[in-house]
Amino acid sequence: LLSKVQTPIYRSIIKPAQLLLHAHQFTHSCSEPADDKDAILTSICDSLSKDGLSWDSLTQKFSSVHLTIHQVEKVLIQLKEPINAKQALKFFHWSAHNMNLQHGMSSYCITIHILVKARLFKDAKALLESILVNKKSMHDGSVEMLNNVLDSLLGSYEVVGSTPFVFDLFMQTCAKLRIIDSVVDGCQVLDERGFGLSVISYNTLLHVMQKSEKTYLVWSLYEHMIDKRTY
Repeated sequence: LLSKVQTPIYRSIIKPAQLLLHAHQFTHSCSEPADDKDAILTSICDSLSKDGLSWDSLTQKFSSVHLTIHQVEKVLIQLKEPINAKQALKFFHWSAHNMNLQHGMSSYCITIHILVKARLFKDAKALLESILVNKKSMHDGSVEMLNNVLDSLLGSYEVVGSTPFVFDLFMQTCAKLRIIDSVVDGCQVLDERGFGLSVISYNTLLHVMQKSEKTYLVWSLYEHMIDKRTY
Protein backbone atom coordinates (compact mmCIF):
# COMPACT_ATOMS: atom_id res chain seq x y z
CA LEU A 1 0.00 0.00 0.00
CA LEU A 2 0.93 3.64 -0.29
CA SER A 3 2.73 5.48 2.49
CA LYS A 4 0.38 6.85 5.11
CA VAL A 5 0.03 10.42 6.36
CA GLN A 6 -0.38 10.58 10.11
CA THR A 7 -2.86 13.45 10.36
CA PRO A 8 -5.67 14.58 8.04
CA ILE A 9 -4.78 17.58 5.87
CA TYR A 10 -7.36 20.30 5.53
CA ARG A 11 -7.16 21.56 1.99
CA SER A 12 -8.30 24.76 0.32
CA ILE A 13 -11.17 24.04 -2.05
CA ILE A 14 -12.84 25.20 -5.22
CA LYS A 15 -16.34 26.55 -4.66
CA PRO A 16 -18.41 25.44 -7.65
CA ALA A 17 -21.58 27.27 -8.62
CA GLN A 18 -23.69 24.25 -7.69
CA LEU A 19 -22.44 24.25 -4.10
CA LEU A 20 -22.99 27.98 -3.84
CA LEU A 21 -26.56 27.47 -5.08
CA HIS A 22 -27.21 24.92 -2.34
CA ALA A 23 -25.79 27.34 0.22
CA HIS A 24 -28.02 30.13 -1.08
CA GLN A 25 -31.07 27.89 -0.78
CA PHE A 26 -30.22 26.98 2.81
CA THR A 27 -29.43 30.57 3.76
CA HIS A 28 -32.61 31.83 2.13
CA SER A 29 -34.71 29.28 3.99
CA CYS A 30 -33.16 30.45 7.27
CA SER A 31 -33.94 34.14 6.66
CA GLU A 32 -37.73 34.20 6.81
CA PRO A 33 -39.58 37.13 8.45
CA ALA A 34 -39.59 37.00 12.24
CA ASP A 35 -42.72 35.62 13.87
CA ASP A 36 -43.70 33.77 16.99
CA LYS A 37 -42.19 30.55 15.76
CA ASP A 38 -38.88 32.29 15.02
CA ALA A 39 -38.91 33.64 18.56
CA ILE A 40 -39.31 30.08 19.84
CA LEU A 41 -36.44 28.89 17.67
CA THR A 42 -34.27 31.72 19.00
CA SER A 43 -35.22 30.77 22.54
CA ILE A 44 -34.22 27.16 21.89
CA CYS A 45 -30.87 28.26 20.44
CA ASP A 46 -30.19 30.54 23.40
CA SER A 47 -31.19 27.83 25.86
CA LEU A 48 -28.62 25.54 24.31
CA SER A 49 -25.77 27.89 23.39
CA LYS A 50 -25.96 30.35 26.30
CA ASP A 51 -27.68 28.48 29.12
CA GLY A 52 -26.53 24.96 28.28
CA LEU A 53 -29.80 23.43 29.41
CA SER A 54 -29.87 19.73 30.13
CA TRP A 55 -32.05 17.25 28.23
CA ASP A 56 -34.67 17.28 31.01
CA SER A 57 -34.66 21.08 31.25
CA LEU A 58 -35.20 21.38 27.50
CA THR A 59 -38.12 18.99 27.74
CA GLN A 60 -39.67 20.91 30.60
CA LYS A 61 -39.26 24.30 28.93
CA PHE A 62 -40.33 23.32 25.41
CA SER A 63 -42.71 20.42 26.07
CA SER A 64 -45.56 22.13 24.18
CA VAL A 65 -43.45 23.06 21.14
CA HIS A 66 -43.81 21.06 17.93
CA LEU A 67 -41.18 21.71 15.27
CA THR A 68 -41.01 20.69 11.64
CA ILE A 69 -37.87 19.17 10.16
CA HIS A 70 -37.22 22.49 8.41
CA GLN A 71 -37.32 24.34 11.74
CA VAL A 72 -35.05 21.76 13.34
CA GLU A 73 -32.52 22.36 10.57
CA LYS A 74 -32.72 26.11 11.21
CA VAL A 75 -31.81 25.55 14.85
CA LEU A 76 -28.95 23.24 13.91
CA ILE A 77 -27.54 25.82 11.50
CA GLN A 78 -27.69 28.46 14.23
CA LEU A 79 -25.55 26.10 16.36
CA LYS A 80 -23.01 25.43 13.60
CA GLU A 81 -19.94 26.94 15.28
CA PRO A 82 -17.55 24.49 16.99
CA ILE A 83 -18.21 25.96 20.43
CA ASN A 84 -21.86 24.89 20.09
CA ALA A 85 -21.28 21.53 18.38
CA LYS A 86 -22.08 19.40 21.43
CA GLN A 87 -25.27 21.38 21.97
CA ALA A 88 -26.21 20.84 18.32
CA LEU A 89 -25.78 17.09 18.79
CA LYS A 90 -27.85 17.22 21.97
CA PHE A 91 -30.63 19.04 20.12
CA PHE A 92 -30.43 16.58 17.21
CA HIS A 93 -31.12 13.64 19.54
CA TRP A 94 -33.50 15.54 21.80
CA SER A 95 -35.72 16.69 18.94
CA ALA A 96 -35.99 13.14 17.59
CA HIS A 97 -36.82 11.68 21.01
CA ASN A 98 -39.12 14.34 22.45
CA MET A 99 -40.86 15.56 19.30
CA ASN A 100 -41.25 12.17 17.67
CA LEU A 101 -39.33 13.44 14.63
CA GLN A 102 -37.68 11.19 12.11
CA HIS A 103 -34.60 13.05 10.96
CA GLY A 104 -34.10 13.21 7.23
CA MET A 105 -30.83 12.96 5.36
CA SER A 106 -30.45 16.75 5.34
CA SER A 107 -30.58 17.18 9.14
CA TYR A 108 -28.23 14.22 9.54
CA CYS A 109 -25.71 15.75 7.16
CA ILE A 110 -25.91 19.23 8.66
CA THR A 111 -25.18 17.73 12.08
CA ILE A 112 -22.33 15.62 10.68
CA HIS A 113 -20.74 18.74 9.18
CA ILE A 114 -21.04 20.58 12.49
CA LEU A 115 -19.39 17.72 14.38
CA VAL A 116 -16.52 17.30 11.90
CA LYS A 117 -15.89 21.05 11.90
CA ALA A 118 -15.57 20.82 15.70
CA ARG A 119 -13.29 17.77 15.37
CA LEU A 120 -15.80 15.55 17.15
CA PHE A 121 -14.95 12.74 14.74
CA LYS A 122 -16.26 9.86 16.85
CA ASP A 123 -19.73 11.41 17.10
CA ALA A 124 -19.73 12.33 13.40
CA LYS A 125 -18.73 8.81 12.41
CA ALA A 126 -21.53 7.35 14.55
CA LEU A 127 -24.09 9.46 12.65
CA LEU A 128 -22.53 8.53 9.32
CA GLU A 129 -22.75 4.85 10.20
CA SER A 130 -26.36 5.29 11.28
CA ILE A 131 -27.48 7.01 8.09
CA LEU A 132 -25.51 4.69 5.81
CA VAL A 133 -26.90 1.57 7.47
CA ASN A 134 -30.46 2.93 7.50
CA LYS A 135 -30.32 4.04 3.88
CA LYS A 136 -28.72 0.78 2.80
CA SER A 137 -31.68 -1.12 4.25
CA MET A 138 -34.09 1.06 2.24
CA HIS A 139 -32.54 0.33 -1.16
CA ASP A 140 -31.83 -2.84 -3.11
CA GLY A 141 -28.26 -1.74 -3.74
CA SER A 142 -25.70 0.60 -2.25
CA VAL A 143 -25.10 2.84 -5.29
CA GLU A 144 -28.19 5.03 -4.91
CA MET A 145 -27.76 5.17 -1.13
CA LEU A 146 -24.13 6.29 -1.28
CA ASN A 147 -24.90 8.87 -3.97
CA ASN A 148 -27.82 10.31 -1.99
CA VAL A 149 -25.78 10.71 1.19
CA LEU A 150 -22.85 12.21 -0.72
CA ASP A 151 -25.16 14.65 -2.55
CA SER A 152 -26.65 15.76 0.76
CA LEU A 153 -23.20 16.28 2.30
CA LEU A 154 -22.19 18.36 -0.72
CA GLY A 155 -25.42 20.34 -0.62
CA SER A 156 -25.08 21.31 3.05
CA TYR A 157 -21.31 21.89 3.00
CA GLU A 158 -21.31 25.65 2.43
CA VAL A 159 -24.07 26.64 4.83
CA VAL A 160 -22.21 25.05 7.74
CA GLY A 161 -18.81 26.26 6.55
CA SER A 162 -17.53 22.70 6.84
CA THR A 163 -14.10 21.20 6.22
CA PRO A 164 -13.01 18.84 3.40
CA PHE A 165 -12.12 16.15 5.94
CA VAL A 166 -15.84 15.37 6.19
CA PHE A 167 -15.54 13.56 2.86
CA ASP A 168 -12.52 11.57 4.03
CA LEU A 169 -14.52 10.48 7.06
CA PHE A 170 -17.45 9.61 4.83
CA MET A 171 -15.33 7.38 2.57
CA GLN A 172 -13.55 5.77 5.52
CA THR A 173 -16.94 4.96 7.05
CA CYS A 174 -18.11 3.45 3.76
CA ALA A 175 -14.99 1.27 3.83
CA LYS A 176 -15.67 0.17 7.40
CA LEU A 177 -19.22 -0.85 6.45
CA ARG A 178 -17.97 -2.57 3.27
CA ILE A 179 -20.02 -0.21 1.10
CA ILE A 180 -17.48 -0.06 -1.71
CA ASP A 181 -19.19 -0.91 -4.99
CA SER A 182 -19.71 2.72 -5.99
CA VAL A 183 -16.97 4.53 -4.05
CA VAL A 184 -14.84 5.05 -7.17
CA ASP A 185 -17.68 7.04 -8.73
CA GLY A 186 -17.96 8.93 -5.44
CA CYS A 187 -14.25 9.76 -5.51
CA GLN A 188 -14.62 11.08 -9.05
CA VAL A 189 -17.56 13.27 -8.05
CA LEU A 190 -15.59 14.69 -5.13
CA ASP A 191 -12.58 15.45 -7.31
CA GLU A 192 -14.83 17.20 -9.82
CA ARG A 193 -16.16 19.38 -6.99
CA GLY A 194 -12.66 20.22 -5.74
CA PHE A 195 -12.49 17.81 -2.81
CA GLY A 196 -9.53 15.43 -3.07
CA LEU A 197 -9.30 12.58 -0.57
CA SER A 198 -6.26 11.98 1.62
CA VAL A 199 -3.81 9.14 1.05
CA ILE A 200 -5.11 7.53 4.25
CA SER A 201 -8.63 7.39 2.83
CA TYR A 202 -7.45 5.85 -0.43
CA ASN A 203 -5.34 3.29 1.43
CA THR A 204 -8.31 2.37 3.60
CA LEU A 205 -10.52 1.83 0.55
CA LEU A 206 -7.83 -0.20 -1.25
CA HIS A 207 -7.34 -2.42 1.79
CA VAL A 208 -11.06 -3.22 2.03
CA MET A 209 -11.30 -3.81 -1.71
CA GLN A 210 -8.40 -6.25 -1.60
CA LYS A 211 -9.96 -8.18 1.28
CA SER A 212 -13.26 -8.35 -0.60
CA GLU A 213 -11.45 -9.89 -3.58
CA LYS A 214 -13.03 -7.35 -5.92
CA THR A 215 -9.90 -6.87 -7.97
CA TYR A 216 -11.63 -4.77 -10.60
CA LEU A 217 -12.43 -2.15 -7.93
CA VAL A 218 -8.80 -2.05 -6.77
CA TRP A 219 -7.54 -1.33 -10.27
CA SER A 220 -10.31 1.18 -10.96
CA LEU A 221 -9.49 3.15 -7.81
CA TYR A 222 -5.77 2.89 -8.40
CA GLU A 223 -6.15 4.24 -11.93
CA HIS A 224 -8.17 7.14 -10.54
CA MET A 225 -5.40 7.88 -8.01
CA ILE A 226 -2.73 7.83 -10.71
CA ASP A 227 -4.84 10.12 -12.88
CA LYS A 228 -5.15 12.58 -9.98
CA ARG A 229 -1.50 12.09 -8.96
CA THR A 230 -2.50 10.98 -5.48
CA TYR A 231 0.28 8.68 -4.21
